[in-house]
Amino acid sequence: MRTIFVPVLLAAFASVSASAQTFGHHSDAYYCYWIDAPHKTMATTQIFPGDRAKQKSITGVFAMDMQHRDGRQPRKYECAWKQHAEDAQEEMDSLRATHRDLGFQVMAEAWTPMSHH
Repeated sequence: MRTIFVPVLLAAFASVSASAQTFGHHSDAYYCYWIDAPHKTMATTQIFPGDRAKQKSITGVFAMDMQHRDGRQPRKYECAWKQHAEDAQEEMDSLRATHRDLGFQVMAEAWTPMSHH
């Protein structure tokens, strides 16, 4: 799984807007997030280009990495996929704003698909 995300590694160091501009018009885009309702915290990653066919495996890796790092927290782990980076950005901004309005502490998660060992 490490070799399939070489372009993502390069995009991970760019800003979301810069990496969004490098996506092709036909490239899927995703971001991952976790929500810890009992502790009223949530975090989102940046937006990555990807292949929707790998959606389940990427979500699994994200959840595994977060659990390995933070232990078994009462969290929901998910990766949201959209057809375009702009749509993913809009959805992520809305998710963050909604949780902020509900009193959650909203954070940025530094995870990338290439960060797991």
